[in-house]
Amino acid sequence: MDYLEKILAFKAIDMRHHFPEPLNNFRDALEALQSDRAYLPEMSGEIICYLKNGQSISIPEQFFLVQVPHFETKEKAEEWVLERHKRIKNGSSSIRLEGMLLADYDQPIIDQVNEAFAGEETEVINSSENDRVCKEVDLWLRVAITALPLVEVNHISSNLDLSTDVPEIKLSDDDIDAFRMMFAQTSDPYRWIIISNVDIARAIPGIGYLDLVNDQWSQSIHNATPIKDLKIANTILETLDAELEPCIKKVLYSHLIHGEGPEV
Repeated sequence: MDYLEKILAFKAIDMRHHFPEPLNNFRDALEALQSDRAYLPEMSGEIICYLKNGQSISIPEQFFLVQVPHFETKEKAEEWVLERHKRIKNGSSSIRLEGMLLADYDQPIIDQVNEAFAGEETEVINSSENDRVCKEVDLWLRVAITALPLVEVNHISSNLDLSTDVPEIKLSDDDIDAFRMMFAQTSDPYRWIIISNVDIARAIPGIGYLDLVNDQWSQSIHNATPIKDLKIANTILETLDAELEPCIKKVLYSHLIHGEGPEV
């Protein structure tokens, strides 16, 4: 069964609720937030997925909002700091409040430059990223929908209320990070998983496979969290109890996602 068939509609939300109409798919909602019609989507943008049984899921903003540097180069940050400094010297004291979130005027100039250059701002992703993100969200939604509690529905109404009052199920930041790690797209067909040859937490006999989504060891390789980056896998490894003798193993990604192949 394709769990995406359970989806009824999507809704895009900006600060002034410019998009009251239901949208057919995630791409339409994303393009709504990317449009000139959207008001401050980087501050208040939301995308909600409504299911035919009345449940709803908030799409994590990490999929469509990104942090970008406020200044492209250190030279541009320095130019801004010096120009502000000049205006403050020649103007009223109220100008001192300008850009305080970027850099504290009371700090030395060099510190202001460094602080301004390190500053970031939130933006809606560029439309050139839409194909990649739509595929990523489809994969994430399939998993998120399967995790929802079962709701019995006797009749599916075509007039489902898509107001913001519909009960909404949100996943934690840890869940979001784990799902994104699992479904990061790459041409490499392999992933890293973490295993332990010690009886799992001294409670379950046999090999254990680390399930980061549920923060537990599993007896099935198909519950192991696939990690794309070896550096990330090693970082996680360092946090684990050495007595469990954890180690890293490289496996085919398709074996983990589709349940193919033998156990390790």
